[in-house]
Amino acid sequence: MTTVSRDLPSRPHLDIPKREARNLLKQLRTGNPEALDRIRRRHPRFKDAGATTVKTAEFRLSDAQLVIAREYGFSHWAELKARINSNTLAERLDTAIRADDRETVGNRLTKRLAIRSAGSFISYCGNGAYLGH
Repeated sequence: MTTVSRDLPSRPHLDIPKREARNLLKQLRTGNPEALDRIRRRHPRFKDAGATTVKTAEFRLSDAQLVIAREYGFSHWAELKARINSNTLAERLDTAIRADDRETVGNRLTKRLAIRSAGSFISYCGNGAYLGH
């Protein structure tokens, strides 16, 4: 795996890396040297390629997404997307728990999450969440 060049914000949103990928693609198309360097450092297909090769190669949005994901320390876009989505779900669950919104907590747990920690797990029992093991 490549080294991390930046961290996700504490409250990440998928729109940010999507925008970054589109911007990288635009920068490549205008011949931006920094974009070329980022692509050569993070995309395995262009690791040893010269600037001309990168400029003339077919480079899609999915390639730009791979570069962005690797800059955040993930091996591919789907992994970055899953990390952001899991953070969003955890944040929504935390908000529901703090608001004592049992229905939302139950829905989040039964539909999305299986939380396990030190031999215990959280499960839902009809009218509220409880901690069991």
